[in-house]
Amino acid sequence: MKLAATSLADADVRDDGRRHAGKIAGTGVRLVRRRLLRGWNLYHRRSVMTLQADLGPWAGRATAELAPAFADRFVERFDYPTRSIQSPALDPTFVSRLRSTDGVPLEEALLAAVLATEALTLDHMLHLERIRFARFFRHRRRPRALLVWETLSPSMSPRSAAVAFAGCVDLLEPASKLPFHARVDSLRRRAQQRAVHYSTAVVKLAASERDLPCEVFGDHLRLGEGARQQAVYRAVTAGTSLDSARHARDKRATLRRMEQSGLPVPRQCLVRDVDSALAAVDDVGLPAVIKPRRGNNSRGVTAGVTTAAEIRDAFERASSQGHGSVLVEAFVPGVAHRLLVVGGRFVAAARRLPPQVTGDGRRSVRELIDAVNAEPRRDSLRASPITYDPTLTDWLRHQGCELETILEVGRTIPLRSTSDLFSGGVSIDVTTEVHRHNRRLAERAARTMGLDIAGVDFVTTDIARSYRRSDGKIIEVNASPGLGSHAFPYEGEPQPVGAAILDAAFPDGAVPTIPTVVVAGDRGTAAVARATERRLRNSGTAVGLVLRDSAKLNGSPIAFETGKANRAIRTLLRDPTIEALVCALSPWTIVGRGLTFERCDVAAILPSRYDEPSPTFRAGLEVLKAATVGKFVLRADDPVARELLADVDPGRLVLVAPSPDDAEAQRHVTSGRTAVLKRWHEDGPRMTLVEGGKTLATTRLTGGLRGPRAEAPLFALALAYAARGGDALAGYRLAGRRSHPRS
Repeated sequence: MKLAATSLADADVRDDGRRHAGKIAGTGVRLVRRRLLRGWNLYHRRSVMTLQADLGPWAGRATAELAPAFADRFVERFDYPTRSIQSPALDPTFVSRLRSTDGVPLEEALLAAVLATEALTLDHMLHLERIRFARFFRHRRRPRALLVWETLSPSMSPRSAAVAFAGCVDLLEPASKLPFHARVDSLRRRAQQRAVHYSTAVVKLAASERDLPCEVFGDHLRLGEGARQQAVYRAVTAGTSLDSARHARDKRATLRRMEQSGLPVPRQCLVRDVDSALAAVDDVGLPAVIKPRRGNNSRGVTAGVTTAAEIRDAFERASSQGHGSVLVEAFVPGVAHRLLVVGGRFVAAARRLPPQVTGDGRRSVRELIDAVNAEPRRDSLRASPITYDPTLTDWLRHQGCELETILEVGRTIPLRSTSDLFSGGVSIDVTTEVHRHNRRLAERAARTMGLDIAGVDFVTTDIARSYRRSDGKIIEVNASPGLGSHAFPYEGEPQPVGAAILDAAFPDGAVPTIPTVVVAGDRGTAAVARATERRLRNSGTAVGLVLRDSAKLNGSPIAFETGKANRAIRTLLRDPTIEALVCALSPWTIVGRGLTFERCDVAAILPSRYDEPSPTFRAGLEVLKAATVGKFVLRADDPVARELLADVDPGRLVLVAPSPDDAEAQRHVTSGRTAVLKRWHEDGPRMTLVEGGKTLATTRLTGGLRGPRAEAPLFALALAYAARGGDALAGYRLAGRRSHPRS
């Protein structure tokens, strides 16, 4: 990532975020403020963190002028190890420049340290996205720098930045009691506590690539906004019923349902003690599989038992999982495959193999396992390290080996009887090899179980042959299948399984967002927002309203802390009932805290009370302009708004004309565009919505208000129509019918 430098004036660097007092001992460097800007902001279209630092005597200097070997110590400290599927913590180009004779600006080095530590934190949280925006700015007159970067975890970014900043400053003049490595370890542990599930991470990455609103709550994802949102828990969507999920957890009930539906499954017996298990083996035949009735990740499963001693050990292992009953199942020859079905459609397949080692005549089994675990692909994402446990040693003894046995050259032995990925098994993508009959079989199994997303465990000798000819059988159906083995296979092509889940959650390209309306200005915004909210509610739309000092959910007040409008906006967007959101925001709030969301559907710019608004006021309006994807509502004679939107397609402008003689509004209407006009009739003033040369709605204006509040109904009609189209015109006189808007 290229880090750009820019100079800022005093006003540009002013920051009202959290203040950090005190200098780092001996350096003259001080962390002044840090701040979170949510949603579209001055710097980026996504949330960013800003960090302002007073560099004291080090300001404006390059790293080549600093302490000896600064570059080498910097790389040694901040080049954290990351998963091999991700980019290095420090960009190689940056490292090359850092080690050159000229070095890099100290501000750039600070930002690189912050980004590397952020990457470490995200890596341990299993957030697969990468930071795509970062900038640093120099103050023109003061020895200060402003670091800005996209934040993917607002709760952890301040901690990561503080650790990185302290660690970098410590390289300038080492502090005797600064436990940098201890602080990194603490940060790593905190990140690991907040780590999401692999499947959650895969879906979250797909949502990020599509720019879908996505919020993490533990292993739950909230995708979308308001009434259009969908919830996903790991790989379970709202389309999976509790009854279906409970049946899938019960392996006995699963196979019985499969068998009753005519699907190929192995013979199976339910037992409760060792003697019953020994008798059941005579029924299902040898070799056999013994496993707990409930469970996942192959815990307690032993495949291929043949002797009474192995049966007893396998029974104890299965019953130790604490699920009561144990299953004795006929062994199906072949290789295990995971067939993934999403929304009733087959989307991916992976061949699953147990971990194995191959002898070289020199090293012991333990040394061979350690060598395998050292492979870059054993990064706990594409494959987990092989674990040392009693199951491994028991299976080695079954093959006549011990951990210290030196294997002869070329001898390959499996280390487990199952292909559990969490204890070292590997997945190989075979999506393109699956026979069409096997695909349909997996889809049928998912429908039989009533699962929206299903992982069908299918054993066959050849996945490219129909199960009708290869004697393949279904051994399990998982209601919450792991997605990592498909998205990041050990071998083969990654499959877009996260995108498939999003397609199933939002079919036909449905956009999971609700209309957002922002009313911006320095006066009259609350009146316009209230009038717009009433207009939308009267048309049958459930609306959230956020003002500077209050918030409402469909007309009912909600708990709200004054001055925390961004929190109220996020709260309302999470509510599953609202169908539109109306916010009154000042441009100064947009500059200081961000827009809160990353997209605005309709924006109203109200006339300013000042003939020449401040640069900050204009900057806030510029942010709103960049974030708005729909129409703009403005007064026809507002010079500030017209100048701001001069380069916007006139078809996106909805003009409001309080005067019937406004020439600009008349030209706009004559061109076939949209406007709301105030016209005088025999019964008094009326407001009329005109589009394409036709009158769409008209109603009488009542009340003797003057000033901005008198124009609120005009703006409200324009905003409601821009947000909801003809649905927002209920209660207006249409096509000659006489009616009045409901209050």
